[in-house]
Amino acid sequence: MQQVADPETPPRSPGFVGAEDMAEGASAMLSIAEALVTAGNRVDLAGFEEEVARLCAGILALPKSEGQALAPVLTALRDQVERLQNALPPP
Repeated sequence: MQQVADPETPPRSPGFVGAEDMAEGASAMLSIAEALVTAGNRVDLAGFEEEVARLCAGILALPKSEGQALAPVLTALRDQVERLQNALPPP
């Protein structure tokens, strides 16, 4: 089936699509980590900071309008990180 482009939405660059995909991956990782922590398991987020750094670098490389379009995605990721942080047991 062929997708029909929405005339209201401008086409997105491959960089935008890649950044969006990375953000979805980071969100999935955080969701899994939160579920594990809630179930009483320990989690290892080694590498997550590097993933977010790559995401941020990718967004900074985008045209300003595309980078700004991803602001809600970054806000949602920040909220997920805060929920995970609140779910973690005290050190």
